[in-house]
Amino acid sequence: MVVLSLLWAGALASLATLSSASSDSAPVHLQIRTEESQPTVAPDFPHLVGHERLLSWMNRSVDPCHDFYAYTCGGYDAKYANQNPASVLALMGRSNAKLVQNIFEQKIDLSSQSSVDSTLLKKAVSYYQACTDVKLISSRGFSPLRPYAQKIVDYCAPSSNHSVPWIFGKLQEMATPPLFETVYDQVALSSDKGMRLIFDPAPMYQVDPSLVKQVLSVYVTENLIELGDSELDQVAQWIVDLEIAGIGLVKSISSKRDSAMIYEDISTYTNVDDLSSLTNLDWKDYLEALDMQKVKSVYLSGDHDTWISVFKSISKFDRQHLGYFFLWRLACAHFGKLSTPYYDLSGKILQGIVQVRRLDATPYDRVSVYQADCVREMGINLNYLTGYLYVKNAFNDTQLAPAESLTSNILGSFKDMIAVSQWLDQSSKDAAEQKLRSLTEIVGYPDWLSNSQVVVDFHASLEFSPTTYLENAITASSFKGLALSRAHLANETRIGTLMGYPWEVNAFYEQTTLTMQINAGILQRPLFSRNNPDAMNYGSLGTIIGHEVGHAFDSTGYTIDYRGRLHSWWSEESRRNFVSRAKCFADQYGNMTLTLNDGRVVSIDGEVTLTETIADNVGLNAALRAFSGKIGQSQLDLPMDGFAGLTASQVFFISFGQTWCSPLADELVLHRISDKDPHPPSQLRVAGAVANLPEFYTTFQCKPPSASSSAATTNMCTLY
Repeated sequence: MVVLSLLWAGALASLATLSSASSDSAPVHLQIRTEESQPTVAPDFPHLVGHERLLSWMNRSVDPCHDFYAYTCGGYDAKYANQNPASVLALMGRSNAKLVQNIFEQKIDLSSQSSVDSTLLKKAVSYYQACTDVKLISSRGFSPLRPYAQKIVDYCAPSSNHSVPWIFGKLQEMATPPLFETVYDQVALSSDKGMRLIFDPAPMYQVDPSLVKQVLSVYVTENLIELGDSELDQVAQWIVDLEIAGIGLVKSISSKRDSAMIYEDISTYTNVDDLSSLTNLDWKDYLEALDMQKVKSVYLSGDHDTWISVFKSISKFDRQHLGYFFLWRLACAHFGKLSTPYYDLSGKILQGIVQVRRLDATPYDRVSVYQADCVREMGINLNYLTGYLYVKNAFNDTQLAPAESLTSNILGSFKDMIAVSQWLDQSSKDAAEQKLRSLTEIVGYPDWLSNSQVVVDFHASLEFSPTTYLENAITASSFKGLALSRAHLANETRIGTLMGYPWEVNAFYEQTTLTMQINAGILQRPLFSRNNPDAMNYGSLGTIIGHEVGHAFDSTGYTIDYRGRLHSWWSEESRRNFVSRAKCFADQYGNMTLTLNDGRVVSIDGEVTLTETIADNVGLNAALRAFSGKIGQSQLDLPMDGFAGLTASQVFFISFGQTWCSPLADELVLHRISDKDPHPPSQLRVAGAVANLPEFYTTFQCKPPSASSSAATTNMCTLY
């Protein structure tokens, strides 16, 4: 399953730095759920709407034909540069997180809660209380992790009869992926082909042997393993070598992985019996450990032969040495949930691999950091439970109807765009329209998420204590990874897949199920409001919806048919035309440059960002067409009341740009580029998309093709 997200991963990770800043509002009581009840998290944010917001975020001293991003976002960047994180979408995320935090801290009217809702709320509150109780976490020291470490020692003892795949399964239940992570693949529309799993590479850690030795020394001190100093050195080096080999595995898989590989025919899946034969390991033991005996086949993400070679090597490793590696992996996964000495070790382990929450010096600061992290952690690991509580207690559902109407208009715009595309022949147009009709749109949240009994039944096995954070976290993380798979294997049909968590400010498109999800969290001020005119709502939310629909027809989507299968569903001529036009986008964005605050000039890889840049461009075009159709072509060039002479068309384009306002952060940009993030930096995202629409040049009286100094190109790129 490949999910395409509106946001780059760094934006989501950056929310983990949220703290209770002095500009945050007082606790919000949620009996009345309106736009006005959204918490304030920065000066005027998110409650500056309409013309006041649009004009104050601009810098009208900049020529829009020279630098459209600075023209639209110059005022915003100056006002909010001191916020961390500072982008529009990140600040919206902070506001939503405060709402959810109010629920977890029981700052809501509990008298209105039904017994079913109280059951769910109790689970969430217990988890949150344990997660934020820094004093208790500190007092417990290493003890919460000891039972899990002891299990690993026992599993890997020379006298143990447990197979390596069985141990792998038990590690998954401890939320401690060894070399791979398991994802259940629901075989939609083709259930006759059986249940299957996907093996994805787990994160690997490039660390110094001295750090591994420090971690292993903890287990020695706790009398869980016996290793002398020289033995510790040897084992630490062996683990480092294994991690390096794992990094090589990830890189080899990444370099060979085709973006559409996962959608290939069932023949690319390996039968469990065949996998056992090829690797000399009994993988039925793995399924037994996870209680997933109905699974019939496995997809090895990336290069099949590389995986087989790795598994063969593992089968030859000394069992006790594997135990040391698994203990190291347990520390990687869970030391960050223990008291300060172990937490600090976790920070060193994760440095350079993932962004970790930073502990400040004072206990108060640490509590603030934990509050923010715990809200996000619960969103990730308990997205169904906490998502239900958000929808029930915090979401302003009056936003749903206008958002659904907007979505319908955008889909209609796509239909028109396909119909008039000159490079698609008629058979390909028919196939594209068939795929468009097959899309599933989830606006806000899926219907089943508002059914309290469904949500309660799904979480019936979960119990949390307000005094056991680590145990809660492992239970929740394991539940997140396995519960939905087990529900589907048990033919539970009332509950479906939920991408992200509802208050997350994001939107998604899933290629195999043809599902577009516009999260409830993004249907809020300042980008979407009843107090914003259509020009603003279409320019912001409309382009986001168009972006997600665009993924159905991007450089991956064009290989996936209306059933979600890899299939040549266009004529050969139309395919060649698509490839040629897609290359235009890759070349265009590959030639764009961005000047950082320190004067360095950087560029992006147009091939890496191709799926996102295509989605941005066709999404903007679709939203503009839908907006034009709604108000009438003759109204586009008329000034709008209160907007200082700006026309409806200008307000639309400016609203698109302001969706991506994000003060430039040099190190963040460099990290995203080096990490091959498919989402371009906001400055290039805005400049590139407007550069390809003739209407932009007319609207701002620019001379083509210089829409932006960052987007120099001799030709405009177009698709639909």
